Amino acid sequence: MKKLYGGVGKNVISFFLILALVMQTLLTSPENVSADSLVIEIEGYQINTVRGAFRTVYSVDSSVEVSELGLIYGIDGKTTDAEMFVGSDNPTVYSFSATSKGYMGTSKGKDVYVMTMDYKEGTRFITTSLLIKPYIKYADGRYAYGTTEKTSVYDIADEEIKYVK
Repeated sequence: MKKLYGGVGKNVISFFLILALVMQTLLTSPENVSADSLVIEIEGYQINTVRGAFRTVYSVDSSVEVSELGLIYGIDGKTTDAEMFVGSDNPTVYSFSATSKGYMGTSKGKDVYVMTMDYKEGTRFITTSLLIKPYIKYADGRYAYGTTEKTSVYDIADEEIKYVK
């Protein structure tokens, strides 16, 4: 055993332990925190078949001061919930900040926003399952994230049809 774990072996083990600690520090960003689901959340979805678009409706507690908010979209099966954050290096994860055009007003103590996305690519996009996560950025630079939801345009249409019945 002494030969197996001699001076070189101890150095290699030490190197990997230090590497693991450094990677853990890099991957566990202290600037990112989970948001209370009452602070920011997805309220629902809408589709417009004439325009060929679907809309995500989300809200943030009006009493919370944020410097930015928006939605993160990822393609299910090509991303994980852990990769759903602003600045992700996964090429199938996209972050969109809210704009004044997406602000719908205040209702029941919440500022309501929408994000509309065209789906004119045809049936491939309609049936593609998406991961959607709301986020807020505080003035101090920290991000907070809501719950990730999984849906598709097909799922939204199916729910709307059930609701009409």
